[in-house]
Amino acid sequence: TAAAVNSAAYRRTGNGSSSTKLKGNIFYNNRGGSGDHFALINSNGSATEWPAATSDYNNLYTSNPSTLGAWPDATNRDISSWKTISGGDVNSKNVKTSFFDIYSDLHLNLYTNGNLSNAAIPFGGVSTDFDSETGSRSTTPDIGADEFIYLPPSCNTSFTEPLCYGESNGTASIVIANGGAPFEYLWSTSQITNGI
Repeated sequence: TAAAVNSAAYRRTGNGSSSTKLKGNIFYNNRGGSGDHFALINSNGSATEWPAATSDYNNLYTSNPSTLGAWPDATNRDISSWKTISGGDVNSKNVKTSFFDIYSDLHLNLYTNGNLSNAAIPFGGVSTDFDSETGSRSTTPDIGADEFIYLPPSCNTSFTEPLCYGESNGTASIVIANGGAPFEYLWSTSQITNGI
């Protein structure tokens, strides 16, 4: 049988330098199959080559929370133990990222990535995203290479009172704008449509 193969969104093997800076990125590893799949790996576990200021304001995500990172190789870390061992990523997130199409369009979904919106910091003269859009890149950039305008869900409700007390001929409905459809509804009557 074939051996399990590990993977990482970013793997640092160590080169004797501490100049690497990982700021405002999405390290997303949703790979399946055998082996462990990490967002970040510091292979040799050196804090000298990976000081606390190396990584912050990123989104670190893997499909298995217990293998978010490895420090050193073969030492699996969840988000909490990663932050402790690295001393960094204090402001980093650990949320599932929604892309328009993970295989062909890495623009961020405007309706479901609120945790990444305006959550990074300006970095080293980077004033545009990967589409050359400026957005808020120089003031409050979004985490990731795509600047986007988050459109949170909004709800419009309507209802009519029953004609007489105790009757069930009233109505209630809700219409949700924006957000990540499909939506789930659950009324106290156990119905799951958007209106009753």
